[in-house]
Amino acid sequence: MTFNSPPQKDGWGDDVKKEPQKSWAMWFQNVWLWIQNPTAPTQAPGDNTTAVATDAFVQAAVAGATSTLISSYLAPINNTGASVDVALGILQSAYVDVTAATTIPLHVATATDQIYEVFAINKNRTNAAPGFQLYPNNTNYGNVFTYREVYEAAAAAGGAGLSNQPPIVGVNAGQTFMVRGHISTATAGKMWQFTSQESSATTSYAGLACVEWQDTTTVWTSLGTFQTPNGWTGRVFIRRIQ
Repeated sequence: MTFNSPPQKDGWGDDVKKEPQKSWAMWFQNVWLWIQNPTAPTQAPGDNTTAVATDAFVQAAVAGATSTLISSYLAPINNTGASVDVALGILQSAYVDVTAATTIPLHVATATDQIYEVFAINKNRTNAAPGFQLYPNNTNYGNVFTYREVYEAAAAAGGAGLSNQPPIVGVNAGQTFMVRGHISTATAGKMWQFTSQESSATTSYAGLACVEWQDTTTVWTSLGTFQTPNGWTGRVFIRRIQ
């Protein structure tokens, strides 16, 4: 930063030539005060000119941006009835509310090397058929999935094998009421694991299923669609965590 030479007149109109010491003293005093505590007009919000940004302007801009950012991440996106997929940022979430639905499109756009957390709850306790399946990319890919599942009720049971579209948890008695798990969309290692709570008229079940998509080239571009044999009434909540 450069400063011009003192003016030819001081603050009282005295000629510098007559009183040079007085003029220089006033000039240095003003410069010192400017360096110690400079002030400038505060620009209007949103100003993007080269004008000086005061502390007040910066604080207001940061507060506004922070509030917008926090609100967008704390308030989940309502994907109920959506017609297109929505891309979520890290820690951003969305949900889908359904009533008596057997097909639940999630409408979340994905890319490789992402991780999602999913939580679903079913309020409809009158259903009799179990099963809760995930169709990645909203597509039936055939027998390209391997899975392991364990569950416990009155007697321990479990299963494993190759499946067309493996249920998240394949308990064969009772209706799925609560499901929670994680999905990895890495192209070379697409997989998901879920835990569930299920019930029948007389028994509750706890289950765990781990599924691997045996395809290392297909890109997972849409989180997909959940399928269930009978009407599912409740909410599916999705959050991206990586």
